[in-house]
Amino acid sequence: MLKEKTCYSCGEKATTKEHVPGKNLFPRPRPSNPALITVPSCTLHNNSFSKDEEYFLAVFMFSNAGVSDAGSKLWEEKIHRMYKRREAQGLKKNIAGSFKNIRLQNPSGSFSERIAIEIDESRIKNVIGKIVKGLYFFEYEKKMASSAKLNIHFLKTSNDFQFVEKQIQYLKPGKRSWAGVFRYMHYKTEENTDSIWLLDFYGVLHFCIAA
Repeated sequence: MLKEKTCYSCGEKATTKEHVPGKNLFPRPRPSNPALITVPSCTLHNNSFSKDEEYFLAVFMFSNAGVSDAGSKLWEEKIHRMYKRREAQGLKKNIAGSFKNIRLQNPSGSFSERIAIEIDESRIKNVIGKIVKGLYFFEYEKKMASSAKLNIHFLKTSNDFQFVEKQIQYLKPGKRSWAGVFRYMHYKTEENTDSIWLLDFYGVLHFCIAA
């Protein structure tokens, strides 16, 4: 029973359940086969990430994720309505203020101007950290060690992906995945609490995490 379980994040008594990753990342109808992952959670950690998860979704919908099949459905279903909500006006201003002009050097050596979003990395890492801790609990049936330090890396360059490709041989697929929305791979030895995670959102956003 839930009341006999402990929170995936802090180890205190669980009073509710937390979706990992957050259900807001999935367009409707949300999948039931396989079902979304839930882990036992205390009330504090169930409520701690909702604003950051909203920010995570809002920011990355302006990337290639927004034109994926799932991303297009999320735009139609919730993103445009989310910006209209009164309580989301702060988020709207935050995103609008994040657009910056950047100067890029082209392969020919010439420069061009582009518009990019300046991401609040701390909020993105909060969401990724929550997901990894939840997946750790789901996969290994115990809380991640409190001493674990999460080294979160957003994969962007060809060198990033080349490095990860060398590690994939050691990783195994997660117990659950949802094509075009979210899948993950992981690795941990029986003798060690250290773990490695590779997260894939919408087939275009990739994070590598060492814990």
